[in-house]
Amino acid sequence: MLLPHAPYEFLSTGLTYTKSSDIGLAKDVWPNDQNLVDLAYHRYMKQVGFVDTLLGELIAHLQATGTYDSSLIVVTADHGRAFRANEHSRKLTENNAYVLHV
Repeated sequence: MLLPHAPYEFLSTGLTYTKSSDIGLAKDVWPNDQNLVDLAYHRYMKQVGFVDTLLGELIAHLQATGTYDSSLIVVTADHGRAFRANEHSRKLTENNAYVLHV
């Protein structure tokens, strides 16, 4: 499964809305309008919610069938995505890096 991934078309319930490509994204660079980028981010997060729903259903099914304790579930990513106006969406830069200070 390649979710969450563009096009962002799923709500967290799994229902779909109008398919569209990434709003304003051209050659993996966001437009210079943070409102459009924020809209794309919210659509992305709805799909993240759908993935969470699917994982919950998978875990519930494994538990119900008695196979949860002997299962291995792997969740991985192919790349990250930044949501900043006028920035590349897939390249790590000083402007889009998130650094957690503990």
